[in-house]
Amino acid sequence: MGYTVIDATAVEPRDGLSGDHYYLDDAVDLDRLSVQLVEADPGESFAPYHSHRESEEVFYVLDGHLHVETPDEEYVVAGGEWFAVEPGHPLRPFNPADAEGTVRALLLNAKLDDFDPYEPDR
Repeated sequence: MGYTVIDATAVEPRDGLSGDHYYLDDAVDLDRLSVQLVEADPGESFAPYHSHRESEEVFYVLDGHLHVETPDEEYVVAGGEWFAVEPGHPLRPFNPADAEGTVRALLLNAKLDDFDPYEPDR
């Protein structure tokens, strides 16, 4: 990889994901780290309810308020705040339908294939 400067406008969102996910991984060959700019309009989520077996997940909210549903409570994370999730802890990050605007956040996690869907009723 060496050194790379990336024009953020040159990174296209990936298809098939809820919200918009702009993967830095698509512009630079990162081996162990996944970095995404994620955006969700009111009523959209970034991902379905899920957990990671080994990967830690961290959000840094740039704009708006990120809502995170967990089995025990719902967190509201404001712009300028961080939200960290340990492996094995389920979550659903989203922007509620009654939100005033788009939520934008940076999402960082290990580049592992350890995504597990979570069913709240189990």
